[in-house]
Amino acid sequence: MIYFHSKMMIGKYEHCTAIVCEKNLTNNVHCTCFYLFSQLYILPFAVDDEYIIIGSANINQRSMDGSRDSEIAMGAYQPYHLATQQPARGQVHGFRLSLWYEHLGMLHDSFLKPESEECITKVNQVADKYWDLYSSESLERDLPGHLLRYPIGVASEGDVTQLPGFEFFPDTKARILGAKADYLPPILTT
Repeated sequence: MIYFHSKMMIGKYEHCTAIVCEKNLTNNVHCTCFYLFSQLYILPFAVDDEYIIIGSANINQRSMDGSRDSEIAMGAYQPYHLATQQPARGQVHGFRLSLWYEHLGMLHDSFLKPESEECITKVNQVADKYWDLYSSESLERDLPGHLLRYPIGVASEGDVTQLPGFEFFPDTKARILGAKADYLPPILTT
């Protein structure tokens, strides 16, 4: 028999996302702690709309080690919609545009050329607008999209600062630039 728990854990299981407990023939119960993490990356691999990767793999030791996290990804392309003489306009292209519509809340002609400076400028303008709406005192309805500017500035020398007037994220006491700690809990590194 298997028991699955995903609510608040206590005791030695307090850091678990889920516990699977099995009862053997002698009625002894053995529980195993699991750390469940769900993510979905939908990323056009190149700006030419030829290839798409959908998956959860991260390029780090934890993901690539093979003994800790289980990762999965799927790649796809359409050989009859490659950008050889004209821009690719297959389902990979359509999927990217629908994903951008979901996150930006709009379509714009510049999105047809995601590599263009005009497109990059437009996406940044929309992200800035949505951050301004999100961080305003008078947010009265849902945002039209999901893409927000991360509230930092990066100087040409590489110095990172929070935006003026934003030491914390709105409605929280979470520092935008974080805080230095002398100790990093093992739960964050293993």
